[in-house]
Amino acid sequence: MVAAKDGTALLDELFADAALQQRINMIATAPNSYSRVASQNFSSLADWKEVIRQSYPLREHRAELPRIELAHGSLGVRNHKGISIRSVIDVHAWNRARWQGCGYINIGHSLPYMAFLFEDKEGARKIFERWRERFGAEDASEEIGVSIIRNLPGTNLPHYCVQIASNDPLSRGAGTKAPVMVATRSMTMEPNDSRNLDMFLAGYQRHRGFYLLPAIGRINPEFFFDLTILKRDLTVKSATEVHDHDIEAMALRTRGLKTAI
Repeated sequence: MVAAKDGTALLDELFADAALQQRINMIATAPNSYSRVASQNFSSLADWKEVIRQSYPLREHRAELPRIELAHGSLGVRNHKGISIRSVIDVHAWNRARWQGCGYINIGHSLPYMAFLFEDKEGARKIFERWRERFGAEDASEEIGVSIIRNLPGTNLPHYCVQIASNDPLSRGAGTKAPVMVATRSMTMEPNDSRNLDMFLAGYQRHRGFYLLPAIGRINPEFFFDLTILKRDLTVKSATEVHDHDIEAMALRTRGLKTAI
């Protein structure tokens, strides 16, 4: 169905600017020229019956295809309702924000800051604004899982991976057999040395907490302290300590790395 706001204006445009009447005439007169050459108005398959070498009668019945009962697989799920979905990742906002890396701030005896560095300001702010709407200025339930994976195989020693996901969705689903789908974001950080990360981890161990916040740019970044989120939980593992059932295994698999078990 097509609706026009102003039918009169549409008709005026079609006939005055789009030459609708002339186009209709061209379509109507096209068969006339064809009929003068071919002595008929239109072509059909019957025109080629003289070159038919062999004919095949139509089958009376359709082919019968056997029905195969498909297995439901190892997940044991018949439809999407049987799958639990957990996510702290706003996919559209993260795609727009374009995550570039992590930065760290240590201010005296205060809790250290971990900043996610983005390119797009509006996307970055939207990520943290929604987190604060869902979890508050303090992620007391530790819904946002932040993991740091160090000693990555085949990379320089200071390099490490940071992953963001729903915090420990597998253990929270303990007692149920329903599979869990989790959206994650991860990035490999490639600093020349581990000094900044070591200072951040030392501050985290001392205060047993840290602030998470967004920032724009990698050189002289702009930090948005109005969107900080207090967190107490942080997972730090060596790649050799990541097992197949750990949420951090997703980051390793994405990079073609194997888990411990």
